[in-house]
Amino acid sequence: MARNLLRSAAAGVAQHGAHAREILISMKAVAEGRLPLPILGEKKLRAVCQAFGIGTRGQSSARLLGKLADVLLADLSRALPEDYKTIRALAPKERQEVWDKLDIVPISAYQEVFDAYHRTGVGTDGDYRSILKAFLRCGLAFCFTGVVASNIGTDVLFYAYDYRHSNIKDTEKLARKIVTRAIESFAARRCRVRRRWKSS
Repeated sequence: MARNLLRSAAAGVAQHGAHAREILISMKAVAEGRLPLPILGEKKLRAVCQAFGIGTRGQSSARLLGKLADVLLADLSRALPEDYKTIRALAPKERQEVWDKLDIVPISAYQEVFDAYHRTGVGTDGDYRSILKAFLRCGLAFCFTGVVASNIGTDVLFYAYDYRHSNIKDTEKLARKIVTRAIESFAARRCRVRRRWKSS
């Protein structure tokens, strides 16, 4: 069972990691002028670079984008043990202490997927505790590369975070009656589907 959990987690890291990889490669291409896209989230870019300890003073947006892409790509594909920069820059310190104590900070997203399938495919690991530690490492790689890195890239290139904010404002404008009716309508439809399912 532990092996199946690990394999499913590794599959998730691979799927979301592949998506993140495309975004990070696009960031690099924009930084090098090979992809003609404007950097719409410049404010976000500078804020994230500061969080990562990348100096922003006197640096062009393209140069910063390239540096940030390099850091995020390293977290995606590093082969040798080193700090997982995204975790060190963005995770709460108390969580980092717990993860360090448990020894579950990943090397990179690629490494954790390789390791997971090696442990479970060739059967080199029969101890459920170490398999579940690998499962937790996959979870952190999924979160900080598959989700966080791809969100950073999307926000920096496409300025998506501003649209999310405006969507929230639009949602707040909905009248209470409309929301109530929508919920009632959904509940009624769900009851009809259940009745139909039970009778079949």
